Amino acid sequence: GGESTYLTVLEKFIPNQGRAMQFIQDALATGDRNTAERLAHTLKGIAATIGAATLAETARHLENAIREEDAENYPQLIAAAATELAQVTASVEAYLQACAAEAEAATIDRASPDLAQLGTLLEKLTAQLKVFDADAVDTMCLINRQIKGTASAAQFVRLDRYINDYDYENALAEVQRLVME
Repeated sequence: GGESTYLTVLEKFIPNQGRAMQFIQDALATGDRNTAERLAHTLKGIAATIGAATLAETARHLENAIREEDAENYPQLIAAAATELAQVTASVEAYLQACAAEAEAATIDRASPDLAQLGTLLEKLTAQLKVFDADAVDTMCLINRQIKGTASAAQFVRLDRYINDYDYENALAEVQRLVME
């Protein structure tokens, strides 16, 4: 999905998965193996998506142990997954901070976007949003390139979030608001 999509997934990783091991332990403690297995499966998939291969593999082993009711191995697998999760979380935080610093430095370097090209892209985006065209994500990436490092970038944060969440109705309203300004 490109850099923008990857950053969005990374930004959601810590709030969505940061406490996964605690939730898995809680589910196991109450005998809710289905929830524990689902949580381990989700952690495995998200870890693989962001490139945290070791965490994904550890979560896979935990998921299998839960499915097979191999309670004897839960403690060591949970400990291993918790260690991996802590390392991945620290790496994600550091990477996101570096990206934020880079974006802030770029803001100082650029004055304003090419308004004609930005207008054309906003028209294209509007048409795509009206028909719920998934290519709106790609158009938003082009818009983000146009506005990156400009003072205008802050005005597009909400629009970018709506599009990344595939909330095209609110995205359309936001584009119309931006065009009116």
